[in-house]
Amino acid sequence: MPIVIDSLLERLAAKRPVFHSECDFQFALAWQIREEHPAARIRLERPVPDCDHTEFTDLLVHLDHETWAVELKYKLPQRSCPEVLVEGERFRLGDQGQSLVARCEYIKDVCRMEQLVAAQHATVGIAIMLTNDAGYWQPAKRDDQKDRAFRIHEGRILRGELGWPPEARTGDGRPTLSLRGQYTCAWQDYSIVQGSKFRALVTRVDGSMSDHNHMKTPN
Repeated sequence: MPIVIDSLLERLAAKRPVFHSECDFQFALAWQIREEHPAARIRLERPVPDCDHTEFTDLLVHLDHETWAVELKYKLPQRSCPEVLVEGERFRLGDQGQSLVARCEYIKDVCRMEQLVAAQHATVGIAIMLTNDAGYWQPAKRDDQKDRAFRIHEGRILRGELGWPPEARTGDGRPTLSLRGQYTCAWQDYSIVQGSKFRALVTRVDGSMSDHNHMKTPN
């Protein structure tokens, strides 16, 4: 039975509607995959092949002659948010903030998935962003955002070269990202925790690197 990311996330949300951190999300997702696919071989923070061992893949899953590489992002808003209790466990729903480079880092994950698939280190690459900050899935209110090339709001098409305007560059130049494929941003509801809505953006990369619905998986 193949891994079906959208339904897997739905079942995970029923158990874990909110997380303490990105690492908590990473472990919970790995556990869910393992429960549904006992034959899967799962590795966390696996070094990327042919690199200098400073780059790691959040999850690497081997199942049914396929290798899935998965990168995760878990983002909370920068505002005073209440602590909530979920089955007796206390969680915070915010205080992280939208980093200027957060969207860029997500698209960088997609680029890395493309590279792994192209090098045949993975059959499928998956980049997941989970957040309760509507600023990620809603269009910007102004067109002069410094990270405008990297917006990932609903319906945005990601393709080609994406770079920073001169006013946003730093000492490292914030290099341009180059996508081989084309991807349409399609957010999916994940959970609601005391009125705070979490949504997921999932980008799937395979050998074709063509336009994909972000919540689809291979047949």
